[in-house]
Amino acid sequence: MKLKKLFAGVVAAAMIATMSFPAFAATNGQVHTLTNDKVEVDKVYKLVGVGDSPLETFGFNISALTGLNKNGAEKVTNVPVPTVGSADFSETHATGAGATKKVSVDFSNCNYKNVGTYYYKITENATTNAGVTISTPTQMRVTVVNDEENGGVMIASVTFWKQADSDAADGEWKDKIDGTIAFENTYTANSLTLKKTVRGNMGDKNNDKFTFKVTLTGENGKTYAENYAVVGGSVNETKAVRVDGNPYNITIKHGEEITIANLPAGIRYKVEEVASDGYTAYTSYGILDSERVTGTTVEGTTSAEAAEAAFTNVKDGTPDTGVILDNAPYMLMLAVVAGGAMTLVIKKRREEE
Repeated sequence: MKLKKLFAGVVAAAMIATMSFPAFAATNGQVHTLTNDKVEVDKVYKLVGVGDSPLETFGFNISALTGLNKNGAEKVTNVPVPTVGSADFSETHATGAGATKKVSVDFSNCNYKNVGTYYYKITENATTNAGVTISTPTQMRVTVVNDEENGGVMIASVTFWKQADSDAADGEWKDKIDGTIAFENTYTANSLTLKKTVRGNMGDKNNDKFTFKVTLTGENGKTYAENYAVVGGSVNETKAVRVDGNPYNITIKHGEEITIANLPAGIRYKVEEVASDGYTAYTSYGILDSERVTGTTVEGTTSAEAAEAAFTNVKDGTPDTGVILDNAPYMLMLAVVAGGAMTLVIKKRREEE
């Protein structure tokens, strides 16, 4: 009974081992694998900040590296080059934790004839979508050995490497990728919010409206959404803006705010307040005078952090009490009193006569 249990344990361990490692086989140098001649690695697409990622297809280019390998031995010429598939992500697919897709490397057209280590460089095609970064290059190493059982050669291992230093030469890739993630991309975005506060004893917090000119300028060669929604405020009539370098008028009142969401990183924004009669505008308003900055313009660049343009408008003055404090009233009162006195004197004299 003990021998049967031991035998069963050995068989189970062997089955687990065979499932844990990819198997490769070859006939006369033509590579065949148990995964349809393909090796799969992961591409992870992460959201940095707050926003919705655009529709994206990540494509790749692969090339055989030339020169010397890390041991100084000459590399084999006429190296077979496998093909690398693409990874498609739908809109809003990127997440903070990272959405994952498989990228396949197809060796079906590779006819290796010599043993050795074959070095390849995989680079990601550029994207025009704003806010999206492409993955850094990856080196793939394919080790080909003699197939003692079937003759010819076979692939013994495929490994992926990253550069330890971004300036390292192609032969100095030192960071082996131990997991399955070979490519990583990010989409970075967040919002721009306008805020209005009215202060001062003459500031009308209920009725006065304040207009801003908002200009969004994108990076050359980048693609942006057709428009970006403007949300908030009770009197604003502009419902969307574009990243086209043109100013858009946005109107808000005291205590209100307007938000433009999902702005990709790298957009230059300019928020300029149109002058309001009797008000002094501040782009920063603290308790102390030294903490207050007068101005009508806020500029910056969108990033993973939410951007804010907060304006404070102050209007002070002497209230109208309805009492006239110049000399005219007193002169008028004096004339009335004098006139009344003269009338009394004249009347009294007539009565005495």
